[in-house]
Amino acid sequence: MAGSEARRGSTLTKIAAAVSPWVPVEVFGDETTIADVHMDSRAVTPGSLYVAIRGERNDGHRFISGAVAAGAVAVAVEEPPQQEIPYLLVADTRQALGWMAAE
Repeated sequence: MAGSEARRGSTLTKIAAAVSPWVPVEVFGDETTIADVHMDSRAVTPGSLYVAIRGERNDGHRFISGAVAAGAVAVAVEEPPQQEIPYLLVADTRQALGWMAAE
C-alpha cells in the first residue's frame, strides 16, 4: 500500500512549523493543503504555494495575481497580499524557500 499511496500535500501550518526555527513566519487564512511550491509564477500549478521573492530587477509580489490565476491556493510573502488568499507572512521568503519546499 505504501508504494501505491498517492502523494499527499502539506498544510500551511506544517510549512510554517518547518520554517519557524530559522525564519519568523505567521499563518493567515484557512488550513489550506499545498500540493507543490513554486517561486516562478509561470510554473505554478493548481494547488501550489507561490513564494514571492524579491530580486534585484523584479519583485515576486508583483506576480501574485498571475500565480493565483494559474491555480495557487496560497502565497508566501514578505508583505500582506492585496487580494484575498491564505498566506504565510515570512520575514525573508528567499531564506525560507528551501524549508518550505522540503516540507
